[in-house]
Amino acid sequence: MLRMMRFNRKAVIMTVLAPISICLGGLALLFGLQESRLPFAVQVDELRLLDPSIPQKLEIAGESVAISAEDQVKLISDCRDRAEIKCGHLLTHLLQSYPADGRIWLEFARVSAAENGLDEVSTAALERSYTLSPLESWIARPRTRFALAVWPGLPAGLKDIAQANITGQLDDPSFLSFLANLYRTNPLTRQPLSTIVAGATAQQQRAFLDLIKTEISG
Repeated sequence: MLRMMRFNRKAVIMTVLAPISICLGGLALLFGLQESRLPFAVQVDELRLLDPSIPQKLEIAGESVAISAEDQVKLISDCRDRAEIKCGHLLTHLLQSYPADGRIWLEFARVSAAENGLDEVSTAALERSYTLSPLESWIARPRTRFALAVWPGLPAGLKDIAQANITGQLDDPSFLSFLANLYRTNPLTRQPLSTIVAGATAQQQRAFLDLIKTEISG
């Protein structure tokens, strides 16, 4: 009898909860469909709000500063705009919070080379950037520009990494156009670019030369 009463009570509870669960599930599906129709930028903003690591507090020059992932490079640019001689302290703090961010390692390489010369620290940071962010298109241009600017001082192994990274993007018309413009406007890049493109396919070489001719005639 006791077992029967427990079974009946459980059945009653399940009967009451069933329509509630169905209702909640329907609402979740409805909200999900509505969210999927939102613009991409809005959906991305909502996802950022769920990231517990954004923003973080950093101690910079004795002040507590909130920083998000999107603010990283902006802070470095602001540091340069204020004509500060040393921005390395800022990058050190950023790397402690974002050690797997290839863009920050690139910025660290650039700042380190500017402050201390192209040494083992700056070249190791550049290599770290390639390792962590090999395919990110938004890093490709500033990293390529920096690598070509310091090409004579790069170790042979790092030159191979940079060359492979550059040639791997030659099928991207936008990136190829960037290289052609760099070749025309910055004579220091011509020798390394000539070497790199010499290892590309015949089709890529023709496209590169055509873009340079267009740049010159345009």
